[in-house]
Parts: sequence; C-alpha cells; structure tokens
Amino acid sequence: MAAGQVQRALSERLPDVAIGQALAGIERGGGITSEQREWLNEEFATRLGAQAERGATTSLADLIEIEPASAAAGPVAYYAGSIATLFLMLAAAHGALGFIDERANGLHGRMAATPADALASMLLGKFMFLTALGVVQAALVFLTAALAYHVDVFSRLPVWFVTTAAVSASLSALALALVVGCRSRPQAQTVATFALLILAAVGGSMVPRYLMPEWLQEIGRLTPNGWAVEAYALTLSGTGSGHALLAAWGVLIGFAAACLAISVAVARRTA
Repeated sequence: MAAGQVQRALSERLPDVAIGQALAGIERGGGITSEQREWLNEEFATRLGAQAERGATTSLADLIEIEPASAAAGPVAYYAGSIATLFLMLAAAHGALGFIDERANGLHGRMAATPADALASMLLGKFMFLTALGVVQAALVFLTAALAYHVDVFSRLPVWFVTTAAVSASLSALALALVVGCRSRPQAQTVATFALLILAAVGGSMVPRYLMPEWLQEIGRLTPNGWAVEAYALTLSGTGSGHALLAAWGVLIGFAAACLAISVAVARRTA
C-alpha cells in the first residue's frame, strides 16, 4: 500500500519523472525504439509547457490523455482494416480446403487429362470465388465500423473497393498456394492455420506494427497482410500520398499473381 501511495504521489506531483521511469523500463525491454522514445519525450514536454502556461496542475493522466472519440477515427479505422484482413485470411484458407476434397475424389486427374487446361480454369474460378467472398466479408466489417464507430468509408468508397479487391485477391491466392501442395485435409488445415497466424502476428493484424521492434517491422513489410493493413490505413486516413497507395496496390496484386501461378504449377504436378 505504501508503494502504491508513493507511486500515486509521484504521478500527480512529478509526472515527468513518472513518465521517464515508465519509458525507461519499456525501452530496456525493447518495447519502443529510440526514435519513438525521442518523439514521446518531445510530446510530453509540449504538453507540460501547455499546462504550465494555463497555470493548471499537471498530472500523469493529463499527459497521456487520449484524443476524444470524435477524433479517434484513425485507431478504429486501423483496427477495422487489421480485423478484416485477419478474417479474410482465415476465410480464404477455409474455402481453399475444398481443393483437397476435389483431388481426393479424382476430379483433378480427370481435368488434367483433358486437352484444354481445365485444372487451371478450375483454380482460377476458385480464386475468383474466394476473392468475391472476401470483398463481401470485408464490406460487412467496414459497414459495422461506419455505422457504429463513424469511420468515414462511404466518401472513399471507390478507393476502398479497389483496396479490398487487391487485399482479398492476394490473401485468396496465398491460401490456395498453401493448400495445393498438401496431401490431406488435416495437413492442409495445420499448414494453412499455422502459416496464416504467424503472418497475422508479424504483419500487424493482431498487434499494430508501430509497437513492434524495428527489425520485426521490417519483416512485417514482407508479408501480404502487412501491406493490406497499410493499404487500408492509407485508404481511410486520407493522409497518405497517392503514390504510397498505388505502391501498396501493386505489391498486393503482384503477390496475388505470383501465388496463383505457383498454385497452378503445383496443382498440375500433384493432379
């Protein structure tokens, strides 16, 4: 109890010292980078100066006060994009499992024996179905965000649609690429679930990437869901440049094309 009272008094009377102690502990554990620490120090110094000019008493709660809900559309929009990306990844993996059942029933062997490339056409049709299903699922997530949390989606609807189509295409192609090489449905479920959960954690679908160490943030830029979350953030914030959004679209579409090509090649060999 005594330690708690001391900590409370320190937070109320010397908030800068309390903040410094907290940040030093987080920095030692690798929770923030030196650049983030420098930015936080400048931000807290600015707030301390503003409070002193008004002659108001400054506490730790004043320093870390979050913006009101009307200005918090950014975080809500970010989590809407990250949650939608995670849902699309898992749904695409589940939908791609039908490929295993079709191969077990001998359908792939019969298609591979036809003069036309029916197996590639079937994969392309499955890819298009999973992509369209992902767009519908993402629309439900963002509709909820728009109606319940006032995220500005409707004014950016055309850009949102292109982003969602690119995100859904890349994740659907990834799911197919993970599944086609598996020999059984349990193996495909294990491989797809494990790989997608790792990608979700590293790419920022579970935890914002800016809270990760720098080396992990760089790895996250190699994941399709990392680019998906970034594309949604650029789409809904309206603060990013058009070139950055076009680059994100290009990466997602290129990733989808590469994964789809790999899926067709592997499917032909295992038919």
